[in-house]
Amino acid sequence: MGYNNKSSGVFSYKVFWFSLCAPVVIAVILMLAIAHNDNLSLDWPSQYSLTIFLKYMEVPIWIFGSSIPFATLAAANYRAIQFQENLDFQRRNLERQELEHVVDLYHKELILFKDKFEAVVHNGKFKCIRPEDATIIYTRFFPKPKKAGDCIFKIDDVRVDYIYEIIKFVEKEAFLIEKYNEEIKVGSELELKCDLMKRLDIGLNQEEERVIINSLNIYDVKLMVLLFIIEEKLLSACHSIGIKHHSIHYFPVVTVFESFMDVVGLYCSILPEDEGYNKYRISDERRVEFGDVINHWLEYSSIQGNYSANEGYTLNDFINQLRIILVKSNM
Repeated sequence: MGYNNKSSGVFSYKVFWFSLCAPVVIAVILMLAIAHNDNLSLDWPSQYSLTIFLKYMEVPIWIFGSSIPFATLAAANYRAIQFQENLDFQRRNLERQELEHVVDLYHKELILFKDKFEAVVHNGKFKCIRPEDATIIYTRFFPKPKKAGDCIFKIDDVRVDYIYEIIKFVEKEAFLIEKYNEEIKVGSELELKCDLMKRLDIGLNQEEERVIINSLNIYDVKLMVLLFIIEEKLLSACHSIGIKHHSIHYFPVVTVFESFMDVVGLYCSILPEDEGYNKYRISDERRVEFGDVINHWLEYSSIQGNYSANEGYTLNDFINQLRIILVKSNM
């Protein structure tokens, strides 16, 4: 029975009618059974007939009379249920009002975030993240409250940890690649070039691969290997944050690097300043060091020159460059 349902009070309560009618029906059945078994018949009321009636019908009368206390208990139970439902309705109404208030605060905070985010994009010189991405980024990092007790300013720790692990993994691989031919064993340059050829998988035979490996610029190799590593992680990172994914297969190679650096910059700008998040911080020094490594590779690679001449230099352009090397070697 709902609080807002139309009813006729206790008279619409089935338990009340059962408590009232069941003893009456049982009493009537017992009266008829006793009258039949003891061959009793109807007679005009008298002291003798009343004495006989009370003697034989004592139990049925007691059962008949129990309908009143049973019905009273049922009515009391009905009132208790109604009172509890009223309390539940008021509680739900208060929770709904509180949730509406919380959601209203959430939307106000979202508006403030959108206003600030435009300045963050401009000052941070983001290349691939747009001010229009603010809404989905905010809702991903700060989930919309679903109940009154949800905190509206609590960042999604699982998402923070996920993005942090991606950034840390890519940086680790970049610094590891940078050490090739410096601290790693002799022959590591050849190993890195072979790894790139395996990732490219352009259908060359061993002799053709040998020619290309001997002709490859090591800085081109480092850049392309790191690009493939970024490609493996960038899609899930962009999906988690809510921004456009710039794939190495469809966008210029420099754009892919810029996209990853935007992810790092966005992550650092949105991370709360609480001490509890210190373990997730990426220092400015480490970001600068990572950028310097990429810029160093670009400076001494053939990709930088080609990109300067052709803003759309892509992975396919790099593969075509390798095919040109094969053609020249056969001339």
